[in-house]
Amino acid sequence: MSLASRACVATYGLAALLTTLSARLYQLAVDKHEHYAALARDAYQGRAKITARRGAISDVHGTVLARNEPLKDVIWNDTLLFEQDLKTGKIKRDNRARVAEILSRHLKVPADDILEKTIPGKPWAKVAKRISEETASAIVQELDTARIKGITFDQVFERVYPAGSLLCHVLGYYGYEERLDPVTKVDHGEFKGIEGIERSLNDWLSGQDGWRYFEKDGFGREIASYRGQERSPRNGANVRLTVDLGIQQIVEDELERAFRELKPKKATVIVMEPRTKGHGPRKSSLLRSE
Repeated sequence: MSLASRACVATYGLAALLTTLSARLYQLAVDKHEHYAALARDAYQGRAKITARRGAISDVHGTVLARNEPLKDVIWNDTLLFEQDLKTGKIKRDNRARVAEILSRHLKVPADDILEKTIPGKPWAKVAKRISEETASAIVQELDTARIKGITFDQVFERVYPAGSLLCHVLGYYGYEERLDPVTKVDHGEFKGIEGIERSLNDWLSGQDGWRYFEKDGFGREIASYRGQERSPRNGANVRLTVDLGIQQIVEDELERAFRELKPKKATVIVMEPRTKGHGPRKSSLLRSE
């Protein structure tokens, strides 16, 4: 092959290589731009859910029958409590024992039990669940006085029924409903109203969760000073029933007495408030049926 032919083949080969590289660069920069941009965002940006508060349920007089109790989960941040110089091996900061002692006094558990819940090599650990906001505030105040950082709190809620089992057949309850995928065996369940008013009016009571974006450091931890767009949650609506809790208490007490004495197979009570001026009953409600 002559020199001219070799030069021609080399030119065509180089042109083909550059064309291929250009096509690939176009594909990455244009066709795959959104895909790789999303991967880059996921590497340094996170999205946290802001839980909406579930609405309360009350009787006809406004007496609360079901409400959300705000509670806190205690989060241990080891990177702010312990630091060791990687070159010399000397400890620069170690507040773990002191913080465990502070938490121990407020949570009424041994400090060793708290330290056992921390995970070596992992910066985050949930060391206590569902403590009251008053206890969390006391912990924050003592840590601030000692000028120690490293404990944060996640907001959670617990559904509370002040009347206990009274009206439980009407109210139902709030809990976790499991939905297991038959193929993948992955659970897609969720917390929702189960039975009674909690279920029938779940869409009204549950509201809509909010969210916020935040930037992450190399360990995946949130950088509080670089929080981004945020949408506040829309809390659930409160529901007021026509049931009277006082009358309900009398009815259930009388039903219990009747079952003890007469031992019927079933019993039904209907409470009505009649009008005597030709307008008919103003209101009526079925309080219990068995």
